[in-house]
Amino acid sequence: MQQIMVAAFTLFFGSIQLFAQTQTPNQLTLSGDGFVRAVTKNRTGDTGDSSFNSYLRLKSAIKADEFVTVKFGAIYNSSTAQGDVRSATGSTSGTHHFGNNENIRLDYAHFDYFKGEYFVSVGRQAVTSPGSFLTSDERRDRLAVAKFIGQDVLVALYDKRAEGVTTNGRDDLDMYSVNYYGKKENLSYALQTGWFLQKQGNTTGTLKLRDVKQFTPQLTYFADSFAVDTYYTLVGNGTGDAVYQDWHHSMALKFTKDFPIVKFEALAALTLDGGLIASGFDTLSSVVNNNSFNYMSNTELAYIGLASGAKKADETLFMTKFSRELANDLEGSFGFGHLRNYSTTKGLLLNNSVVDVSLKYKVTKATHAKLNFGQLFGDTDRLASSLTYYVNF
Repeated sequence: MQQIMVAAFTLFFGSIQLFAQTQTPNQLTLSGDGFVRAVTKNRTGDTGDSSFNSYLRLKSAIKADEFVTVKFGAIYNSSTAQGDVRSATGSTSGTHHFGNNENIRLDYAHFDYFKGEYFVSVGRQAVTSPGSFLTSDERRDRLAVAKFIGQDVLVALYDKRAEGVTTNGRDDLDMYSVNYYGKKENLSYALQTGWFLQKQGNTTGTLKLRDVKQFTPQLTYFADSFAVDTYYTLVGNGTGDAVYQDWHHSMALKFTKDFPIVKFEALAALTLDGGLIASGFDTLSSVVNNNSFNYMSNTELAYIGLASGAKKADETLFMTKFSRELANDLEGSFGFGHLRNYSTTKGLLLNNSVVDVSLKYKVTKATHAKLNFGQLFGDTDRLASSLTYYVNF
């Protein structure tokens, strides 16, 4: 249960103090993760979708001096393996070919200043909210200022969400936020806010969030063998062409209990009028959400919380999951539930039963293989499976 508390509290700043204390000037630390994956969807005989993809993420941190740390990372991502010939233009001439959904990029780059009780971070940052309920592995051009208050932290944020036309400062979409994170004994908590300011509409922008406000309180109670996570987000009151015009709600309750022979998890999630839940939120299923912005699952068949303010899009998800160790280094899980979600393409609510099965085998200390199978029964009637080999270093 200690991991649950850490995830709820320290994803942003809790590890900063430890890093500052353990690193010496000019010391470089490297870490990362990656996978190779085979995916199949709706496959019957020779029909259906199948792909082979790979992902590698490298993270680095350099302690510039006793107060400043420079952090940057890079990603290689291939969503569909294309064989030997890879050319964005279709030409096979030359010795170097790129394209076909391959992407090599600088993932994030920022520098952090930490002294005493104060912390400042500036640059392109990787952002995940506690539990991935509000944001999930997203990237922000951000200025963050934090003050530690014992085990709590008060954070002020500024994000440049959309630039618009560079010669017009009024059409930029900026986000301002004040957040508070903390823990006490068996409780961890987070209070996150947001205000999206845009003085003049931007017709070319894809983020329609003018004057939208957001309020997200979260609470986790944990003990030796169980934990309860509660999530809530209120978003809306936008103007102009904002997708969240009225007030839109989303909430979730998750219960985890470790029994002697099995781990039990239950989740209930609800949105009202197209409320917001991040695409990478853990729904206890491999085919519903679990698809973060920069670590995509490739097996998502449906989602909850992405109806973007659609009226009467009241979505529900109920899932249960049982997990246990089957043998040395081998774990298995079985989950089932019911999903009522809004289809943006069809403009209506769909009802489906959900079944999810997984097997996970620890190959080495740093690697493991995982087999996932998920299926929707009902209005959607689709299935997806994947075999993935992961590495963490």
